[in-house]
Amino acid sequence: MTLPLARRERHELCDLALTVGEDAPTLCGDWTAKDLVAHLLVRENRPWSAAGIVVPALSGLTDKSMERMSRQDFGVLVEKLRDPGLTAYRLRPVEVAFNTLEYFVHHEDIRRAQPGWEPRSMDAADVDQLWKLGKGSGRLMARRVGVPFRIRRDDTGA
Repeated sequence: MTLPLARRERHELCDLALTVGEDAPTLCGDWTAKDLVAHLLVRENRPWSAAGIVVPALSGLTDKSMERMSRQDFGVLVEKLRDPGLTAYRLRPVEVAFNTLEYFVHHEDIRRAQPGWEPRSMDAADVDQLWKLGKGSGRLMARRVGVPFRIRRDDTGA
């Protein structure tokens, strides 16, 4: 049985993080690969601390939790991320809805920050799933922009 795209992206992100190392840059501002791994672990394993990701007034709580998380050995953190054990995010509908884009984007954040990166080819079904999920979350995130916009696929014209 094929693993869901979210799980495959999680595993590939972990493999890449170990390859590039904890101090490798990402496309997430001044975050390193270690900071990004800590973010993902806090997001999934510390729900109260993770609230600051979406509620700006609580961002200090998230920052402190990430700082504590980052004190651990990088290899240990990556392995915790690779196999997080039993969390709500392991339930397939939750994993698909909440982790597919998260892990795809953050995998790309590490990939594209490395010298000599190149676009990767992806299975058409995976690309379709990303567009489907992105369409819904894009609408939600773009409400704050305040101007109309349209995103089009260049591979299908949709």
